Amino acid sequence: SSGLEVSYALNNANGELDGSMFTPLHAGTVVVTASQAGNSEYNAADDVERTITINKGDDAIIFTDLEDVLWSDSDFDLDDLASSTSGRQITWSGNNSSVATVTSIGVVNPTFPGDVTIAASLSADDDWNAASNVEQVLMVTKADQTITFDPLPAKTEGDQNFNLSAYASSSSTLTVSYSSNETSVASISNGQIVIEGPGTATITASQSGNEYYFAAPDAEQSITVTEGTYIWEDGIWNLGESSSPSLIPDNTDNVEIRENYAFSIQGTFAAKNLTVTESGAVSVNNESTLEVKENLTNNGSLTIQAGSSLITYDGNTIADNITIKRNTRYS
Repeated sequence: SSGLEVSYALNNANGELDGSMFTPLHAGTVVVTASQAGNSEYNAADDVERTITINKGDDAIIFTDLEDVLWSDSDFDLDDLASSTSGRQITWSGNNSSVATVTSIGVVNPTFPGDVTIAASLSADDDWNAASNVEQVLMVTKADQTITFDPLPAKTEGDQNFNLSAYASSSSTLTVSYSSNETSVASISNGQIVIEGPGTATITASQSGNEYYFAAPDAEQSITVTEGTYIWEDGIWNLGESSSPSLIPDNTDNVEIRENYAFSIQGTFAAKNLTVTESGAVSVNNESTLEVKENLTNNGSLTIQAGSSLITYDGNTIADNITIKRNTRYS
């Protein structure tokens, strides 16, 4: 009533004073004591107390929509995507740990394609009422994959099978499968290319995906197989990288008799082209037939025994050193 300045004091920490400005800090009650100590003209006034009731605050959660993630993505923190009115730590949970694990402090670890509902919650405490739960659905998706397919080497008829895994792989490390558009040139067996005959084939590498990966776009490479030559060496036929008693040329094949080797024909022997190299020798024995469909090039020795046949066609080049015995049929 004197107009002198009044001072204030609080009996607990539920609030704070800045001069006469009161700020509530915690829910509950706080007693404010107003005092005036007087001066030379006025006696001290009696203290006056008043009680302030501070109610709990209403809390709310803001939780933004979640973008899709890959199952292979790194962990991420939900606290970066949500906030509360009170600023309190949100409690997190997920309903599908097989898709993604969600820790109570909001660390998400995606592990498998699918969806998981993530809930943000805040329970009541001494100062705040519980907030309404907020949910968002997180979609965990499959990952894309690609196939790397390096160029294939040129091959010759008769070359050995080779593994395609040395040339193709998927970014997912899943097994790549293969197909050929010309199986008469190159076929596929257990991940290997099998050389079948001359020509060009397109090899397609595929990966169909699985529960973790989408199918990869197909990748293609061509392979060229050149016509091979059956070479007679050391009593056995060789074709490209192959050497086997089961290799027998026919009238569609090129044949070469190598230096210092002799080939004796019993019965009928046919070739598309026959080359007898220097120091090589061919003998067509009695009652046998040698048929050459295109070119016969003899730089060695060719002997047609009596009673045998040598049948050749247009375009042949026949060098010297052909011995034709009596009663031999030669056309």
